Amino acid sequence: MEARRLILTNATETPKCEIFDTICEELRSVDPSSFDTVGAAKALGKLFDLAYISYGQLQPVLNPPISSRAPPANEKNYVPAEFFESYQYSRPDEHKKRNRSQVIETYVQAPASLGGEHYELTSMRGWPFKMKIVFTVDAQHFKDPDLRLFGVELTCGYVTTKAKYALMDGSQAGSRVQCVRIRVGDFMPSSRKIKPLRFVDGKQSIHNELCVAAKSVVEKLFYQRNWPVLREVAMPGFPPHSRLPLDNADVDDDEHDDDDSEQTAEVDENGFPLDVTERAKKAQLRYNFIVEEDCLCVITTSAGNFRNAEKTETRTKLCNFYVVKILNIYQFTRGSHAPYHKLLCRHHLADKNGTGTVYLAIDDVERSPKLKGFKYMEVEVLVDLSAMRTTADLRGVFKSHHSHLDTGVMTLDHLGAYMLAFQFPLPDSVITQFGRQQDGVFVAGNCAFGNGEFYTHADAGYSIVPKFFSNQTNGIERDDYPRHIIIPYPHVRYAIGVRLWTDIMPRFFHNNLVAARATFCMSIVGLQASKVWAGQTGFGHGMPFTWVFSTEPNTGKTEAALLAQCMLGFFKTGAFTGDSTKPAIIERLSLQRDLSLVIDDVVTHSSGESRAYATLGRTLYDQSSRTVCTRTHRPYSSAIFTSNGTINDNDKAFMSRMILINFDALSEERVPRNETQSQQEVREARDTHLTSEWNAVRELMSALAVDFESILLDGKLDKHAIQDCATFMQIAIGRYRDRNANLWGLLLYYMLLTNYMFQCDAEDQEGVFEWMISSVTRAAFEYTNHASLIDQFVLAVEKVRADKTSGLVNPLGPIDQTLSWDKMRTDLQPGGLTPFDSGTIRYIALRIDATCTVLEKVLNQKYKPSVLQHAFDKLDWCVRGFGKFYDTATQPWPIARNEYVNGANVSAPVAEGELEMSMLKERKCVYFRLDEWNKIVDSVERTCRDIVDYKSIEIFSRCPKIGRYNLFELACGHSEEGDWFGYRALVQCTFAKFCGTRNLLYVGNHVDGGMQVKPEISVLNDAVGFGPISELYKPQVIRSFFDYDWPDQHELPPAYVRVPFKSRNGPDDDEIMDNNDVVLVPESPPPSLPPSEDDEGPAPVSVAQMLREMARNKRAPPPEPEPEEANMTTATPLSSCESRAPLGDITNDDDAPNVANKSRKRRRPKNLIDDEAEDEDGNTEEEEV
Repeated sequence: MEARRLILTNATETPKCEIFDTICEELRSVDPSSFDTVGAAKALGKLFDLAYISYGQLQPVLNPPISSRAPPANEKNYVPAEFFESYQYSRPDEHKKRNRSQVIETYVQAPASLGGEHYELTSMRGWPFKMKIVFTVDAQHFKDPDLRLFGVELTCGYVTTKAKYALMDGSQAGSRVQCVRIRVGDFMPSSRKIKPLRFVDGKQSIHNELCVAAKSVVEKLFYQRNWPVLREVAMPGFPPHSRLPLDNADVDDDEHDDDDSEQTAEVDENGFPLDVTERAKKAQLRYNFIVEEDCLCVITTSAGNFRNAEKTETRTKLCNFYVVKILNIYQFTRGSHAPYHKLLCRHHLADKNGTGTVYLAIDDVERSPKLKGFKYMEVEVLVDLSAMRTTADLRGVFKSHHSHLDTGVMTLDHLGAYMLAFQFPLPDSVITQFGRQQDGVFVAGNCAFGNGEFYTHADAGYSIVPKFFSNQTNGIERDDYPRHIIIPYPHVRYAIGVRLWTDIMPRFFHNNLVAARATFCMSIVGLQASKVWAGQTGFGHGMPFTWVFSTEPNTGKTEAALLAQCMLGFFKTGAFTGDSTKPAIIERLSLQRDLSLVIDDVVTHSSGESRAYATLGRTLYDQSSRTVCTRTHRPYSSAIFTSNGTINDNDKAFMSRMILINFDALSEERVPRNETQSQQEVREARDTHLTSEWNAVRELMSALAVDFESILLDGKLDKHAIQDCATFMQIAIGRYRDRNANLWGLLLYYMLLTNYMFQCDAEDQEGVFEWMISSVTRAAFEYTNHASLIDQFVLAVEKVRADKTSGLVNPLGPIDQTLSWDKMRTDLQPGGLTPFDSGTIRYIALRIDATCTVLEKVLNQKYKPSVLQHAFDKLDWCVRGFGKFYDTATQPWPIARNEYVNGANVSAPVAEGELEMSMLKERKCVYFRLDEWNKIVDSVERTCRDIVDYKSIEIFSRCPKIGRYNLFELACGHSEEGDWFGYRALVQCTFAKFCGTRNLLYVGNHVDGGMQVKPEISVLNDAVGFGPISELYKPQVIRSFFDYDWPDQHELPPAYVRVPFKSRNGPDDDEIMDNNDVVLVPESPPPSLPPSEDDEGPAPVSVAQMLREMARNKRAPPPEPEPEEANMTTATPLSSCESRAPLGDITNDDDAPNVANKSRKRRRPKNLIDDEAEDEDGNTEEEEV
């Protein structure tokens, strides 16, 4: 500071303007001993306020070309630590396009101390000569403070001849010496400029410019290398990037490391925000805003004229509310969508006697709260500045949040300038898709989950803007968001899964159990769709879609698909209807990632072909993009379709990209005709109980999505195990590198793991192989080897023949659904045969028109008779002719005879040889040589007989350490060599300590029918009045304790909070820990209970022995039923539950993550706030605990 030299150099006889006189007067009062330290700074601090610093050669840039920078500077969040950083960007010269000239532009980014903004450098040589430092002068020190607002401008330049005041280093006027040029004048807030003043003292002109030619001062002010190092200091009322210089370089930063105090906003004595006028002065806004009568107003000042020199001030009301603060800024994680700003607006209600404030949040479904009796209404308003073009758009945005918010004469320019007066919070990440995000976390409507744990949205670092999803062409409304039941206790979730998989599903689906499990497993595969598309399976990058069909009603296919949908969080959302268009399906799939979409009851064209679904299937498999004009959509999830038949059967490429799951006619117990009333009541009560359990467990399955998603090996798919399953399927169907076989291998892998995880026995694993081979490979063989029209027709007739035992057709059924002797004969021969041929060649005769009607009714397969006749004419083993068929016009239907059996008349089908000539009538038909007919049928039947040998198939493992092995033997536990290495992914899932890989939890399954509980937990649970543990773990009861919000641990039974089940606790097992990290070690039972012999837990044995024991127990007669409570406390452990052992050396236990669940409770924002004087932060923001 050279202020003292300034005073001494400028003699008192030199005429000066009033501002310089005031400065000198203040400086003379400073003690000379402290003048060069803090005295002068304090004296000048009373006079000056820093208005702004302008870098003239730096023009702000909203969208800087950061892509041209080298990493990590090309990231949006990058900010230089201490210094400006420059970078260049080349673009085509618009004025010299023909010459293809390039223009190189230079940009700079400010350091963190200046906010990190980007600027275009317009003049390299202009630095530092275009830099301006402007101060405003406190008006209270002058005679007429109301007339003008003085300002002082500091710039860097050379000494000029106008310098009438001090030249501190003795330089001459006009010399090429850098100096600080100081100008005074009127400060113009609107234009942010200094208007020079010129005073006249008698006849002598007084200049308003001062040149300080001191090199040290110039370098300290205008050269960045000499600026002091700045440290960020959180100041009340200032943005987080406001900084203060370090006064003491020796300050210990450790003293402030743990300071988590939140910054406080500037408020007045009533708790309301500081007057907007003060903020406008600080920010130098374009408009001078003020809040009057709780309404936003703007102050305009008009200059006087020659008649009236006084300035007039006008206050214009813009709207009937004002903005309290900016609550949030929502930045989208994907795409180029502009951010949303959430504003808190306060409106003064008309009730003069009202008190308190009513709060209307964005998430409130009820948009019209009761306003009577309240004084204020605070509304959260979500603003998308990029979507507003006119004042009508602006008005509509605020009106859409509440009708009381009227923008009046406010314009977009007003709103933009007004928002600059507020402190901008750090932006929140907003999702553009439900499901998996870029960091692997799944985000749903009410929570987030990942790594085996549930999170709140705040903990996961994501937010949801409902307006974004509702504004889409095929948007998702708030009620349709995926939501999950929040159960932060893994053992409770595991008990739900075991109950569904081993008890409820077998009773609900009967003979379609494996097909239902396969449908559910496809939704588990869908949770890893992004990994499958990324090629982690090892055999391609295609994600299969699922087609679930059945030609019979009431087979359970829709319920199986809905169960899969409920696991993904869509219990309260209906499935997509079958008539949804292809664009609508793809757009919906672009809004959810790794969440399969269920499309129910697809109705196809009568021809059985659909071009839309043909292209849709390819799009889903390859994750192709669909582009229409300027809109591009890409599916990020797969789909599960249900239908009453297949589609595009002749399109081999389409069929090879999907998993085709067939549901057979449901085999249920037939109701006896002589059923008594008591039997009827028992049956109805059983069905009602099953339905109640099914509905409850469907909703609860959404809590297990976090566990199914964790079935990974080191965060990836276990490609070696999946490839082994694919190789097994290729050998089974005899086709190498078959795409469809690979997809079935992926499903086989997940079905084996899911069965193992939920403690299924060896027979269940064998059923998976049998279902895969007998059903899947036969269908694949038909579609790949019998694609011709004749072959499909022959195979279809074989399925519906009434003289066969296929079970699809009842010989005594309706006439249009039965292929009997009125449409088919097997003992006729065409005319014109030689005597030798007539004795050696057999034929099958069919009435084509009537047969096609039956095929359409039963199999939903449509054949045109004219097309078939044209194809028959090209075959040498088909001949047209006439034959005798049963005459339904004159004879009764069905073709049956009455038999007297056990005292009752019973109808029995009439054999072909029993037909009489009087029953027959000659009809047109087509004769097929039986030997050629059987060749087509036998090719499929032979394939089915050949695949029975799948139990002996050996494969070379893709895992280098395994070699050659029998997959069936190892996966089912029949081999003495050990366990299948493919189960190693379960070692790292959240159920690892429950399913047998790292320990085994005795939760009960369909084999033993009970559960083994710890006596101390049972006593504790009874003591607090929650009853038996077996009742607590029924699906209906669990649903009553857990909901879509975070549970309160203090309100839950001890049997939920702690692990109530006994565990194996073998030598190599991990200890099962409670959520409070207290190890549950085997303890002596309470004195009131008899000691149990199995407190130490049974010794572990191999998985192979366990599965064999389970199979024997399942085939054994069921034990006598015992009271439920007795089973809970005194039941001895069954060998089937004892025998599951850890998988030994197939994995590294150190890689398995610890399961540590969190219990968080979110407090929702209150809708009504009674005290209007309550702190603003307490009644406007949500608090998350």
